Amino acid sequence: DLAAEAVARGLVECISAGSIGRILREADLKAASARGWINTPRDEPFDEKCQDVCETYRLASARAAAGVETRSIDEMTGVQALERAAPTLPVRSGLVERRELEYIRHGTLTLIAALVSGHRQGHLPPELQHPNFTNFRTPTQGAGTAGGRTDNG
Repeated sequence: DLAAEAVARGLVECISAGSIGRILREADLKAASARGWINTPRDEPFDEKCQDVCETYRLASARAAAGVETRSIDEMTGVQALERAAPTLPVRSGLVERRELEYIRHGTLTLIAALVSGHRQGHLPPELQHPNFTNFRTPTQGAGTAGGRTDNG
């Protein structure tokens, strides 16, 4: 509660929650709202990599007609297996749907997925190790495959 925090920090001797609300509204501050952002800089060859990937997918149909498959493989590490601690409560008259904020954690997984000529393939290895990705990728390599790009960033 902001009113109690203001008193605890010695900013005021006493103040009501209503006064805090009025001050926040007048200053157009929304204490309960937040928005995140990412300031990750692009790596130097990003534009070149992007161009290469876009060109690969642009040529995929023509290559498929010539018997060359286009394959897309990706890996998601540290996927958390979560379960809500309580069931979601449905909408009722005058109330919105309510969801429990607490989770029961069931560990993490690594998901490796591929799209090969329109067919999905997937693999959930027991633990994250470089050979898992390599072993998953190797069977998809073969005759009729033109080059490749591996990018860890």
